[in-house]
Amino acid sequence: MLNGNHYTINMTSRRGLAKTRNLVLLIISIAAASLLSACATPRWSEIALDEEVQITDIVYRMQEENKLCPNNLDAEATVFWKTPLSSSGINGYLQLRSPSFVKLIINSPLGMVLYAFASDGQSFQTLDISQRRHISGNLRTLAIRKNVPVILAQGDLFAYIIGALPAEPLKIRKITRDSRDQTVWLQLDQTGRNKTSDSRWLHLDIHKRQVLGYLFLDNEGSVIADITYKKMDTMQNSCISPEHTTLITGLQWGTEITLKLKDIRTDTPFEDADFSLPVPDNYYKQLQP
Repeated sequence: MLNGNHYTINMTSRRGLAKTRNLVLLIISIAAASLLSACATPRWSEIALDEEVQITDIVYRMQEENKLCPNNLDAEATVFWKTPLSSSGINGYLQLRSPSFVKLIINSPLGMVLYAFASDGQSFQTLDISQRRHISGNLRTLAIRKNVPVILAQGDLFAYIIGALPAEPLKIRKITRDSRDQTVWLQLDQTGRNKTSDSRWLHLDIHKRQVLGYLFLDNEGSVIADITYKKMDTMQNSCISPEHTTLITGLQWGTEITLKLKDIRTDTPFEDADFSLPVPDNYYKQLQP
């Protein structure tokens, strides 16, 4: 009772209020994420022509040195993803081969295989143990359906994950300097059949000859994915450190992904067949366009 009047709570109204509150929170989160993404673009400044020539020469020498590094790895992997409304994580096992071959096996806390994903950069396969289901299809279509930037999903995943230069010969369209710390950004032309209207930028510390990250922008200049790395200084002169962390931010809905790799090994030679998922007996097979 309040001020002599009786009040009753209508459960339907309560549910409606809860839905409205969740919708408002979602809208606010999306707006905030969009604002942060828009503000994430580096403060680029022009460089002199002689600097541009010098930087180009260093980058091409870096790429020649990169050819001596291993082009595959397998490691224990922990993947965390976070949105403005939730967060979660999984443990598993990751295999990579340059440029775009990937296999991720997700384990239960007891070490049992629960789920597997594999891709060659063009097609994909998944294996869901609990549903006894095998799905295969086109990777580009899957990326669009899951709101993942196509330029990222069909790009050089090996380079993006470990922080290396792309495997293909670089075609540099533009070089700028980040006025915050004097590192450089290179806009790279897209090559092959996976071209999109988006743009790809490579972030480099020229003095340390180190890849600092990758930035992907849509055709309006807004950030659609931003890749950075942690503890890169531990690499020193080696190609790949025993442990590595990759951060992916700027994704749709404010999603952030953290990939932690440990016990990284590079001495296992992989073949194309290692990045496929055979269909067990009595599993349902589904083909997606």
